[in-house]
Amino acid sequence: MNCNHHPELEFDAATHSYSMGGVKLPGVTSTLKPLSTYDDVPASILAAASARGTAVHLATELEDLETLDYASLDDEVTGYLIGYQRFKEVMRPEFLGIEQFTYHKTLKYAGMYDRELILHGMKRAKRAILDLKSCVTMMPTTGPQTAAYLAAVNSHRPKTEHAIDRFGLKLGRDGTFELVPYTSDSDLHDFMSCLRVLRFKHEHHKFFKQLATEQN
Repeated sequence: MNCNHHPELEFDAATHSYSMGGVKLPGVTSTLKPLSTYDDVPASILAAASARGTAVHLATELEDLETLDYASLDDEVTGYLIGYQRFKEVMRPEFLGIEQFTYHKTLKYAGMYDRELILHGMKRAKRAILDLKSCVTMMPTTGPQTAAYLAAVNSHRPKTEHAIDRFGLKLGRDGTFELVPYTSDSDLHDFMSCLRVLRFKHEHHKFFKQLATEQN
């Protein structure tokens, strides 16, 4: 399907992959996979966490679009939504984008960020990218992830319209929230390192495949 503000960008929901002009683009989350390992986590737990994250994201999106049917809300999601509502009460966000696809004009990677907003509950309210998490602890990859989204969004805009800040929003099952700012310049460098490794593997895929064949 074509992607909202960027009709030239195509997203295949079945494979969760991006392309433009018939050429595949690496996604932000898939690019960062080498920085996270879940080898010791049972598949059933990973599946449950993924399903919960999808449900929480959908509930918060519908909440912001004012189309959520609260009567149909699963009990598993209720606490997380309460935490999100408390976040909105405290931080008074002005939403500039909700679940938006984007890509970097020159680096040619793509992704979907959760929110672009201005947090009027902060002393220094500026355009920001925010990523929602329904996890027990915030993953270290959230910094590089939000940095990649920020760079992609800003690549389409004049500097006067750039988003400036980055946040992770951790929602708890118990109705709590934690807003985590990310400010390190190394975050984008970490993402770029992963992107380069991914492209190196792609460029030399045939070589390594042939090598594996010869060794067998």
